[in-house]
Amino acid sequence: MACLLNETAHQARFKARNPNLPLIEALERAGVEVRWYNYALAHQGFRKGEVAPGVKVDLSAMMTLANLQMRGWAVIAD
Repeated sequence: MACLLNETAHQARFKARNPNLPLIEALERAGVEVRWYNYALAHQGFRKGEVAPGVKVDLSAMMTLANLQMRGWAVIAD
């Protein structure tokens, strides 16, 4: 998920600007929460300090799902 890296980390790894940062900012302004999971972050070789501003880092998808369900969100499985 290199698209969620901050500018410095993206430049260092790919020698190019991160073209996704304006989209992340627009999503945040629209009330969308962009999340990246710490386990996935580490597995992909990224560090928490490399995450773009506005992107929230949760421990795991399973914990986020459990917390959302406790707040009344429903899981719609296919």
